[in-house]
Amino acid sequence: MKNFGLILWDIDGTLLNFHAAQSAAIRRCFEFFRLGGCTDEMLADYDRINEKHWQALERGELTKPQVLEGRFREFFTKYGIPTAAIPDFNEEYQLRLGDTIVFFPNAMEALEACKAAGIRQFAVTNGTKLAQVRRLAVSGLDKLFDGVFISDEIGYEKPDPRFFAPVFAPASSRTMRSPTSWRRRPSWGRPCENPVFGKKFPPAQILLKKIEKEIYIYAKDC
Repeated sequence: MKNFGLILWDIDGTLLNFHAAQSAAIRRCFEFFRLGGCTDEMLADYDRINEKHWQALERGELTKPQVLEGRFREFFTKYGIPTAAIPDFNEEYQLRLGDTIVFFPNAMEALEACKAAGIRQFAVTNGTKLAQVRRLAVSGLDKLFDGVFISDEIGYEKPDPRFFAPVFAPASSRTMRSPTSWRRRPSWGRPCENPVFGKKFPPAQILLKKIEKEIYIYAKDC
């Protein structure tokens, strides 16, 4: 890791256990809206539906609003739950998700070690601004990152290369919290080619780590 001057961390499924947080948030919302119990089987069904919608977003087939409400529409319809409250349910879910923090083992230690080594670290996420800003604050991760890039603010979703334009732009053109200068112009490794992002993802050196599934930690040699 000492060869890397900059690391872009995805948050969910890499540093934080999203599935544990998701299950807790969904169950709390069911209680809040008095929808009855939410079984493990229902949570498993929702997880599959949610994953399907987010993958469609990454392929550019759906917009973020279509994902956020469409996943609940499909889930509620399957279990005969009235869909009229979906906008309110989704908003409450974002709040509950932001309050539910489950770290993967050694995640915080890894971030602290990188920070101590002088490596600049940024969060890059497709999660909603409402949930992610809250989660970063509650977890304390916001104190370890040099900047946070959220697709809701940028206007493009990962892996669209346009998402990364402000991430790697000169400091003078940035609008988000970021380092005040670059020590030298970044150099890139070979283009990343993988079944999730394909050739659309900007060329970069990639560190892979398996946690819940194949997780991509983006690292740029600076």
